[in-house]
Amino acid sequence: MRAIIGLLILLIGVLLLTGFFNTGILFRMIFNFFRLWPIFFVFIGISILSSIKGLRWMKYVNYLLGIFFAIYIVFMPLESRFFDFNSENRNFEILNTESKNVDIDIDYPSVVLAIEVKDIDQISIEYDSDDLKPDIKILNDKIKIDYDDNFLKGTNRYITLVLPKDKNYKIDIDSAYADLRVKDNYSSINEIHFDTAITRLYYENQGDMKYLKLISNSAIFKADIDVLENTRYDYNKSTAIFTRNINGMNRDRDMPQLYLDINTAISNIDIY
Repeated sequence: MRAIIGLLILLIGVLLLTGFFNTGILFRMIFNFFRLWPIFFVFIGISILSSIKGLRWMKYVNYLLGIFFAIYIVFMPLESRFFDFNSENRNFEILNTESKNVDIDIDYPSVVLAIEVKDIDQISIEYDSDDLKPDIKILNDKIKIDYDDNFLKGTNRYITLVLPKDKNYKIDIDSAYADLRVKDNYSSINEIHFDTAITRLYYENQGDMKYLKLISNSAIFKADIDVLENTRYDYNKSTAIFTRNINGMNRDRDMPQLYLDINTAISNIDIY
């Protein structure tokens, strides 16, 4: 463990000296760490085995794994892990509601979620398999989607929601880890609320944005927001570390089209 920590500090020091260390690398390290954290059980198991006479050579396996782990969390890029919106050979259900305004509550321990708004008639949800079918409850204008997680079936749950454009949506995400991609060229989603430990969000709107409010009550929040140039925005933040990179946007406190309410420990926002 000391070797792993030492190597991490060494890598960060080299990156600082060369000017390459930035908040993007910091977030990549955090997300990659949580993606690969079960490897600590492997380290512990090998350490126990290496204390047995005749298996002491296994400590060198731990050294190699430690080097791999340190390099992975620093340099492994954050690639998209989403399935395609138009995926095939996956299970799906139609969610029927006649309400114009729909609240969607997603309660998962860990979820990889894709949402797209389309010119269709009904809400549909796609999921991995019957074994991983979510529990769906519909009551008038409220849709509750949750899953009683079983760690033996894996860590993340992969869900796609396809939403009709002629409704207005408020989406609540309650999760320890949420990896979310949203494509809403019709501005039908009015609010997304995150109650999470770690959130990674990619939001795209290449249409005429009306109004979207993003509320994050997360420990770590990373958002990439792709909207048309000159989109008006505003934000309120209560955070220990807040970094932002905003290109071609105008801040308008009176009539924003995009409003961010950020209550986090660490946040990184890119709007472009």
